[in-house]
Amino acid sequence: MSFLDGEIIDALAYHLREEGTIIRHNETYSHVEPNSEGVILHLNSGKKLKTDIFFYLQMEEQVTPKMGLEELGITIN
Repeated sequence: MSFLDGEIIDALAYHLREEGTIIRHNETYSHVEPNSEGVILHLNSGKKLKTDIFFYLQMEEQVTPKMGLEELGITIN
């Protein structure tokens, strides 16, 4: 989220944490391990995050139209 204004990052992060979202800044991952209960995200720092849902998003303007967001009811602007 480094492309956003600092106040926007803080507000967004606050609301995402309130909903139970884990945000890891400046972390890189080696691989994602799917299993019957969800996924395990293996971070290069040695940490492992277990979750039932994993959503990775890297925003690039030229990729966004190919994501099919309109079919989900999400308007791109």
